[in-house]
Amino acid sequence: MLGAFDLHWRNSIGRYFDAIAFYVERIHTSALSVFGAGEYPSVISSLSGTERYIDLVPPLFAMQLQFHEEKKEQALTLYGDLVLYQDIPSYLRIKALQEANALLIQASNVPMQQNIDRSSLVNWREGRLSTDEAMERELQTRDALIVTQDKIEEIMTKGRQTDIEINLHYQTAMSGIR
Repeated sequence: MLGAFDLHWRNSIGRYFDAIAFYVERIHTSALSVFGAGEYPSVISSLSGTERYIDLVPPLFAMQLQFHEEKKEQALTLYGDLVLYQDIPSYLRIKALQEANALLIQASNVPMQQNIDRSSLVNWREGRLSTDEAMERELQTRDALIVTQDKIEEIMTKGRQTDIEINLHYQTAMSGIR
């Protein structure tokens, strides 16, 4: 027979997972808008608090597994966490948001790390730079843009790989539930 706490847990754990995912997703959506506006330091600061909420998830899944000890053989290890098949969609949703936030932070760091001087042409036209100095600055700017582009391509590749991996886990888990 279930106690009051057990019954409350079974009836509300899904809402806890949904609330965490909703909160992280809302902040992520806001950070994407800020990213699109080019306010990269604001992206990083707005996403900094999401890890505290995401860090709540593994202990909740572990407790969920304890409440369903009889279903332990119906669990799968994902990213080092043992998760019941019934909880895999929630787990993967939160994991996908966590990975998306990490990639967005990396993408926001890229333009802040580059010192791209866009003033060399104007300074050359106004006579503040010699032709050689202007050409040297333009070459440095080009090199910085190439590095930036390469870093962004790496981040996008990692994002695609993560997306494929999470989708495979999801498809595998869903086929196991049926």
